[in-house]
Amino acid sequence: MRDFGRRCLAGLLAVAGACQEDVELPAQATSKGGPNDTGEEPPGPQPSPTSTQPTTGVGTSSGEPGSTIGASETTGGGSGSTSSGTTEAPVPDGCGDGVLGPGEACDDGFQNNSDSAACTSTCAVAVCGDGLLWAGQEECDHGPNNNDNAYGACTESCTYGARCGDGLLQPDDEECDASAPPVEGQAPCDPLACRYLARVAFVTAAQFSGALGGLALADAVCVAAAAGQGFDQSGSFRAWLSDGVATPKTRLKKAAADAGYPYVRLDGQLLADDLDDLIVHGPKIPLDTTETGVALKPLELVWTNIGADGEPFSAVKHCDEWTSASLVATARVGKVSPASIAELPAWKAARRWTSDGGQPCKSEAHIYCLED
Repeated sequence: MRDFGRRCLAGLLAVAGACQEDVELPAQATSKGGPNDTGEEPPGPQPSPTSTQPTTGVGTSSGEPGSTIGASETTGGGSGSTSSGTTEAPVPDGCGDGVLGPGEACDDGFQNNSDSAACTSTCAVAVCGDGLLWAGQEECDHGPNNNDNAYGACTESCTYGARCGDGLLQPDDEECDASAPPVEGQAPCDPLACRYLARVAFVTAAQFSGALGGLALADAVCVAAAAGQGFDQSGSFRAWLSDGVATPKTRLKKAAADAGYPYVRLDGQLLADDLDDLIVHGPKIPLDTTETGVALKPLELVWTNIGADGEPFSAVKHCDEWTSASLVATARVGKVSPASIAELPAWKAARRWTSDGGQPCKSEAHIYCLED
């Protein structure tokens, strides 16, 4: 009986010990991983990339409207990381008490220290390039991304650089600038994108025989010329040609359906109020500017087979649907411009830009290219 009691007591102690061993501390919360989870902690939030385009909204540290620079800046606790991509020193002890202490370059007090003031929230002196907008002193500040040469950037002196809306045309980046003085006869300009609110037309710098490979390959010539110059919507350009059946309205379907949307030359000069206006009245000025922006000399010829009324000029004389360079076959050509300004009214009235005469398919001529 005594022996049995000892055995029972030993068993109870063993059970109690096992229960104690099974007790665990509360587990730390972790993110649920997928099948590729390595068990490592996920990286913390990374700084947002800085914008290089000055805007007009109010930012908390960059100063440009609509800018994300500094929008989620951390100023307390000494973390020192801001969304502008800059890294600050830890906030010195006593920063904000109005007394200049160790590690402080300035201290205007808690009420006056600010990331938009001369003394920042970390008791550092505001300087151009710190990624913080010093109100009244800086137009912008993109920190390490300040650049004197980049379009749309903030300069290294914390002033706006060349940008859309500065009133100056930047030919490498803009077609126009709505803030610039207006130019007579020029198409309207989109003030936000600095692009003409119009479709573009040009005449090819190169010349070709009538063996263009058909309408499709003639269109490809226009697309290649537009793409080579980096034009917007380069894939939509079509050749102003007819194979005896096709017309400008059937080939430029988007433009035909978009009444009131003008056509312009590359220099922004208005050619026509829309496709219908171009067909009915012809261009307001000669379409003599190539894809490179150079004007062709007067009297240069252009393949068309499109009459003055915008319809196919001939059902049969079109270089065998633009596949033949035969010496005996002919096709209708237009003339890019008259010999002199004095002849311009007659040239326009007769629609000679698209229908001036016939030419052997073996000869060479330019091609008009219009954006659809």
